[in-house]
Amino acid sequence: MSHLRSHHKEPYSPNSHLLSSSICAHAGNSVTRNASQTTGSLIAHLTKENSTFWLTATSAPCLSLFKPVWFNKEVLPPLGEKESFWWSFEQLHRAVLMDYKWRSSEVKKEQRFLQQTLLDLVYNEGERSFGVTKEAFKRGQKLNKGLLEKVTATAIKGKPNFYYRSYWNRLNKKAAL
Repeated sequence: MSHLRSHHKEPYSPNSHLLSSSICAHAGNSVTRNASQTTGSLIAHLTKENSTFWLTATSAPCLSLFKPVWFNKEVLPPLGEKESFWWSFEQLHRAVLMDYKWRSSEVKKEQRFLQQTLLDLVYNEGERSFGVTKEAFKRGQKLNKGLLEKVTATAIKGKPNFYYRSYWNRLNKKAAL
């Protein structure tokens, strides 16, 4: 998970480079990084008994919660259409991009506890069921909504450059956000 969340150098700022040079990729301009946005991440923990798949179902793994999934009868809870899980998180992601250094640290801090809770539930307590997946998505959605409120209520301390803001403003307008 930490590898997929990596930007290879810290402190990181998504608007500080032209090329997508890390695993966790954030789009940033229409010339070199338009098509390099990470849109979802997956880890497959393959075992003989019951393989566990950890997925974000969101962009930006550096800000995302990895949720456990098993390919049994039921795999994923309903993720919505108009108000989908992905777009709900994307609002948070895009708000964080407007002050990445400060806002991302808040998201990562709050996300860390829930991530560890899920890892413990699966690997230490042996819970491997659709109920765990469903609860992980539910708690992830609740966390994302709470963080969006918190992040957008916080004043911007380190605004990205004009070109980066303009790029994301165009994308937000196109996506009706």
